[in-house]
Amino acid sequence: MTGRCCRPLLLPAGILLGLLGLLCLLPLAAAADGLQLTPTEQDWLRRHPTIRIGVMQDWPPLSYLDKNGMYQGLDADYIKAINRQLGGVLVPVAAPFRENYQRLQERQLDALMDITSRLERAALFDFTRPYSVIPHLL
Repeated sequence: MTGRCCRPLLLPAGILLGLLGLLCLLPLAAAADGLQLTPTEQDWLRRHPTIRIGVMQDWPPLSYLDKNGMYQGLDADYIKAINRQLGGVLVPVAAPFRENYQRLQERQLDALMDITSRLERAALFDFTRPYSVIPHLL
């Protein structure tokens, strides 16, 4: 690839992006009788039975660990809904954002939720369409 840190796993025919892009279509996917994957997507999932997704551990109500250490929030609900369709391949890894950002760059994670698209990040990562938009203003 072109030296961009995380693209080798993120770009096999755009499949991971497509699967994570399902987050954008969750209401439609939840209503569907079943998820229809292409043969290429099915093959990719067979070769990648676990997809590690970095999630924030302390950003309620989107993503947080409850008092029992259980992953909760809107992001957790999205992951659970997609996992019902994909057989549980998405594995959330809860940690502080900076730690997961570093893990993604080091390829210890396959994807990262709740990351804002910025010019300097676009050089490193591919982004799906946002499934929610949260203004970051003080």
